[in-house]
Amino acid sequence: MSHTKISFPLHSELAGEGVAIAMDVENSVRAMDSLYKTNFYHWVRDHQNIPYIAVRLQKLSNEAGLRRLALAMHWLASGWPQSRRRFLFQSITFGWEESKCKHLARELLLACNTSASRKSWKSSYREARPLHAYTT
Repeated sequence: MSHTKISFPLHSELAGEGVAIAMDVENSVRAMDSLYKTNFYHWVRDHQNIPYIAVRLQKLSNEAGLRRLALAMHWLASGWPQSRRRFLFQSITFGWEESKCKHLARELLLACNTSASRKSWKSSYREARPLHAYTT
């Protein structure tokens, strides 16, 4: 099966926005853990919880848009194995139109601040699409 080559530019202002949002989210979650004596930070960043996380993130795409969803996914999946990033992408985009999936993939790559991260998300998208095509 051949894959269409898609190139995605990196915009430094979006990457900067992503860092600021990630820090806000991280600080907020850690403050919540401290205030309520919970471990939500570790739960939400655990790739074993993808089925639960994906449901919430699907709603986020409708409420906050694909850019914010991409920033959230990038923050959540930082340090995850490629297979788990692919599963997250598949779980969130289940039932979506191809154009919306491509838009999310572009936003994910724009949100990345390292070439390794961009490469990982690009591969996750390319590997997820053939499987996704059979579920829609």
